[in-house]
Amino acid sequence: MITEQLCGLSFDISANSFFQTNTSQAAVLYEQIAQAFALTGQEIVYDLYCGAGAIALTLASKAKDVAGFESVSSAVEDASRNAMLNNIYNVRFFHADLDASYFTTKGDRLRRQIPPPDVVVLDPPRAGMHPKLVREVIALNPERVVYVSCNPATQARDVRLLADGGYRLTRIQPVDMFPHTPHIENLCSLER
Repeated sequence: MITEQLCGLSFDISANSFFQTNTSQAAVLYEQIAQAFALTGQEIVYDLYCGAGAIALTLASKAKDVAGFESVSSAVEDASRNAMLNNIYNVRFFHADLDASYFTTKGDRLRRQIPPPDVVVLDPPRAGMHPKLVREVIALNPERVVYVSCNPATQARDVRLLADGGYRLTRIQPVDMFPHTPHIENLCSLER
């Protein structure tokens, strides 16, 4: 277990949990996400592929409630522990197989635990989103979606599917997370 500091918060991270390696640029990225959402404190935020909870926890002070979803159970444990470590109580984390129709199969039970999202942040692995999950995000019907990716090719594919589902791309913001390499982290903002 290692401990990192990011955006004024502490994070305990186990070996299998995702966490941005460049924390100074991650702070820039997370500020860009917050700006894209323009949160007022009344929104329900879903963070899909939440890893150790960094995005969810940095947005918590600006949202009514945040729900993080992750397929790696140790990351969900880290995220829950990080919420307690930082005294953040408006965030819940769920173990979820996001490639297996999670929101369709858990819909009613999930809605009893947390309302549907006003906004959704997506930060999938390099392979991008499973088409089933793209359809589920569209069905969740959030007002705004922010899609973060280190692979612009799979991001473009998925953003096209979201656009076909009624979303309009409003902003693209690259962030140099990997200096001296050709790789970037890219943020796409979409609105219904």
